[in-house]
Amino acid sequence: TCSASTAAPIPAAFVDDAVKAHRIEAARTAAGAVAPPSATYDPAAIRASTALAMPSLPAGWRVLDIQILPAAAGSSVEIVFDADDLGRVSLFAARADSFAVVAPAAERRNSETVAYWQIGDMAYALTGRADRALVAAARTLASALY
Repeated sequence: TCSASTAAPIPAAFVDDAVKAHRIEAARTAAGAVAPPSATYDPAAIRASTALAMPSLPAGWRVLDIQILPAAAGSSVEIVFDADDLGRVSLFAARADSFAVVAPAAERRNSETVAYWQIGDMAYALTGRADRALVAAARTLASALY
């Protein structure tokens, strides 16, 4: 896990929501219900339609699916990527219940690892099967938001 944060950890309910979204997407994929991969990832368009700030992507990450979902404070977004060495990962973003800065940290949820962080009123979770590499990727995504 990652260390220091300046506020209480992100609520477990947010991490639960991120894992649920990741598992639902996996079930949709297994059932053949996911559309062909999107050719473009447009953080500005996502922000315009959801008011959620999205990071720039590391080189080599390819968008497989984008879902806009309901959330307690508006919308949430789940984006599924083929993330090179990390394999298939999903990035979940939603408004947080409070304003805080929480450095990327991680926990295991069954077979998935969830790396989560918060910047201001935005909370993020990166879910996949990689462990330490997922936290490193979360740090990269978090720094791309500044």
